[in-house]
Amino acid sequence: MKRVVRLATVGSVVVSVSIAGGATSIDSKTSLNLGPAPGQFTGAVRANDPVCVSGRTIKVKRVEAGRDQTVARDFSDINGLWERTTDERSGTWYANLKRERRGGNLCLGDKSAKRSAG
Repeated sequence: MKRVVRLATVGSVVVSVSIAGGATSIDSKTSLNLGPAPGQFTGAVRANDPVCVSGRTIKVKRVEAGRDQTVARDFSDINGLWERTTDERSGTWYANLKRERRGGNLCLGDKSAKRSAG
């Protein structure tokens, strides 16, 4: 009886490792641009696989002492483009691209270069 339990435990560990190890990591990048209007943020998501381009979650964050503040959130369109207009006028911001699992792929996250205005 103990032998059957041990075999079942070993089998479940092997299955879970093979499932987790089967995901393909896809490098993904996002950009952040300011303007032309004050408070307007635009960018694009690029990836080595089209499955990791559309519908990605992007958060625009304002750099602050302590925890950075999310000032906008958007999803990339079918071409990877995104755009949000806020009441932000001055500060330093960056775009944060969330890491996501899509089917057998792991679309990696990214943090854009910082941009400042005002």
